[in-house]
Amino acid sequence: MALRFDLGDRIGDRVLHDAVERMSLQDKPLVEVRGEGIEMRFREVRLTQAGRDLVQGSGALR
Repeated sequence: MALRFDLGDRIGDRVLHDAVERMSLQDKPLVEVRGEGIEMRFREVRLTQAGRDLVQGSGALR
């Protein structure tokens, strides 16, 4: 049985989609999400200033 990746990774896409959505819906969103659907290959995710601050160590989650 051959692996088929042309259909995408539905479980991985859903897990990543949920995590990214949670980060984008906070009081100070860490990411900005563009695109439709749950397949991550059709989405664009960018760090917001709050996300960049957190990555650099000068931000806080709350």
